[in-house]
Amino acid sequence: MELDIESYLYRIINGYYTLCINNTTYKIILPTLKEKNDAYQVYLSVIEDNKFDTKSWITKQVTDNLLKVYNIWNEKKEEGLKLSYKNLDNLKIQLYLNFDNLSLRNNLKKQIQKLFHEINVLINKKHYFDYLTLEHYAENIKNQYLITNMIYNIDGSKVFKYDNFENVNFLLLEKFLLEIHNHTINTDTIKKISRNYMWKSFWNISKEQIFAKPIQEWTDEQQSLVNFTKVLDSVREHLDAPSSEVMEDDDALDGWILYQNDKNEKEKKKKHISDKYGLDKKQGDEVFIMTNDQNESNAIFDLNDANTKRDIATARKIIQEKGNVKEVDLPHVQRKLKEKLRNNRNNI
Repeated sequence: MELDIESYLYRIINGYYTLCINNTTYKIILPTLKEKNDAYQVYLSVIEDNKFDTKSWITKQVTDNLLKVYNIWNEKKEEGLKLSYKNLDNLKIQLYLNFDNLSLRNNLKKQIQKLFHEINVLINKKHYFDYLTLEHYAENIKNQYLITNMIYNIDGSKVFKYDNFENVNFLLLEKFLLEIHNHTINTDTIKKISRNYMWKSFWNISKEQIFAKPIQEWTDEQQSLVNFTKVLDSVREHLDAPSSEVMEDDDALDGWILYQNDKNEKEKKKKHISDKYGLDKKQGDEVFIMTNDQNESNAIFDLNDANTKRDIATARKIIQEKGNVKEVDLPHVQRKLKEKLRNNRNNI
């Protein structure tokens, strides 16, 4: 089903939308910063009022122990989750770098989708027992408070008169919760809207003044749309801006951003190391640096390109297997000697 971009766009600009429940039309006005702050105060109040109730709720420490006892989550799986995030970033970078290779592109897209699903499964496991905690209960109360303050009759009056939740019609509230959840605009949709020509025309004319209210009163949807639009503007203005095809692909665009961030970070480290050891004054293709700082050692190693890292790994493996090995017998040294000999012959 094709997204109704125009409808979503007007909803975001206006800051509200309508729902029909039991043949009655209601107005859903997204919460302001003040209402979100009020909801957070409700959260803190629930935590404070129930902090000594150890019979109804358990602590985060207890849930962590339960996860370990039932082998649902532990330090090793936490490290696995971190590695999965890193692998996801690497796949996105590879997608950007190989975007013109259609076959490889499609393969990488499938890998990204598969890994994204695996990460969601891991996150669900990590939070398996959260529903037993006081924090989870307080979060639900906070969200219910927000929802009740979002729902209005067409005449502008509130549907729920919130004093305490004993006075709330939970049967009706459940229907609203389901409908509001079904009408939530996700991040992917926000990104599609940010690329739409209608939004671009509004944005190019008014930029930060596009919404009638001051910034602190913008809805989450409005903030998300403007933030991602600014990202797109920044990418387009970059000296090494990607192709329009990459700009239209969320994963490939993420890959371009990650690639640029990595490149900038390496340039900063390279300048730091070069300034410290005077590398710009050294001669030769290979420069060896001695350091007792493991973090600095890792930073120096990362300055090598992928081919050099591969050569180093191969050399280490050969040395481990054979013991003492002459430098001239290492594969990458042999390769360079052959290349030099071939170039000399060509120049004769």
